[in-house]
Amino acid sequence: GPARAESALADYARRRDLLLCALAALMLVPASVDAVDGTDDWAGFATAAAVTAFIGGALAFTSMTGRRFTLNLRQGFLLTTLSWVVVAGCAALPFLFAGYSYADGYFEAVSGLTTTGGTVIVGLDGMSRGILLWRALALVSLLLGLVGVLLPGLPTVPFLLVAAWAGGRGWPALEQWLLQHPRHGRSLRHWRETGSVA
Repeated sequence: GPARAESALADYARRRDLLLCALAALMLVPASVDAVDGTDDWAGFATAAAVTAFIGGALAFTSMTGRRFTLNLRQGFLLTTLSWVVVAGCAALPFLFAGYSYADGYFEAVSGLTTTGGTVIVGLDGMSRGILLWRALALVSLLLGLVGVLLPGLPTVPFLLVAAWAGGRGWPALEQWLLQHPRHGRSLRHWRETGSVA
């Protein structure tokens, strides 16, 4: 009934907030790579991590009011859509702070999160290692897919598809491991062959 739906939506909101906080923490990995390399992009990653952590923390704080709320089906779809928009928007921030337009950064973030593989950035060879690491999203997507195994409601296969796609472009061993995985390999291979998840 309605109480169950409210509980599920509150649970979904908490997962979204945790995902944003995890995204902020993961931005520190390429920031560290760029700091070690001596490039200025580390500051962009650190700023993007701070902004993303603030957004995730603010959303978590506002969802802890203790008040019960009711959302209808349309509002539930809106919450889900806005969550994807916010996550992709935060994932685009490192590109913005690295000097790319926000539109290009948003395209790259959505492309990575949805496994389309498209890019609008020219001159990938001249990018910092941190930006390339962020663009690949292989390990990040694999971790999110594994978290999805543990948290019901968080999709697993889309993140594993991203990991296999990114691995195929820079980490062939990861790609082969995912494609041969006893539990998820069949779905990934089916996606490669037919463009649909079985």
